[in-house]
Amino acid sequence: PRHRSNAVWTDNASYAEVLIQAPDDVQLSCNITYNNVKIENGSLAQYNNDKRLWQLLFAPERIGLHELTVYAKRNNDTESSSTSVVQFNLDVNKLQ
Repeated sequence: PRHRSNAVWTDNASYAEVLIQAPDDVQLSCNITYNNVKIENGSLAQYNNDKRLWQLLFAPERIGLHELTVYAKRNNDTESSSTSVVQFNLDVNKLQ
């Protein structure tokens, strides 16, 4: 979602993808919620070394408005928790 607050959902999709570039010393994680309830195993964050991008995948379980949250943490940070850095809305109108 370049320069927008909504992630894009396509009708024949089973997941939404968000690509994010971050500094080398930052690790990303993410989650997806529906009606303020986290969807267990509904998101995945993985780093693509070749493209030097984080690939964030979100799999909604039902139709409706979801919230995608991305968290970041510096690798050398001694704190155990990540910080929320960006949120996107995802309006799912059809599921495969």
